[in-house]
Amino acid sequence: MDFKRAQVTWIQGQVTEYASSDTIRRGFCHLCGSTLSYRSTDYPDYYTLSITSLDDANQVKPKYHIHTASAVSWLVIDDELPRYANARSSD
Repeated sequence: MDFKRAQVTWIQGQVTEYASSDTIRRGFCHLCGSTLSYRSTDYPDYYTLSITSLDDANQVKPKYHIHTASAVSWLVIDDELPRYANARSSD
C-alpha cells in the first residue's frame, strides 16, 4: 500500500529501518521483527506499508497491480484493475 509520507503517522514508537541497498530502506518492528514498511530514497515523498501490518486488511481496496511480469505462476488476479508489468510511474 503506497502512501504519501505526510499521510503516515506511527501511533507508538518508530519503525527501525535496515538499508538493504543504497536507496532502499526496509522497516520493521524492533520488538517482534514484523515487516512494516518499504521506502526508496529516490522517492522521498512516498512510503509503502505492508498490508500484513493492518488489523483488517479487507478495508483496503487495490487500485492497480504492479510488477505483474514477475508474478508467481499460481497467482490469479481476478479483477479488471489496471496492471503494470513493472513499476508504475509516480503521480
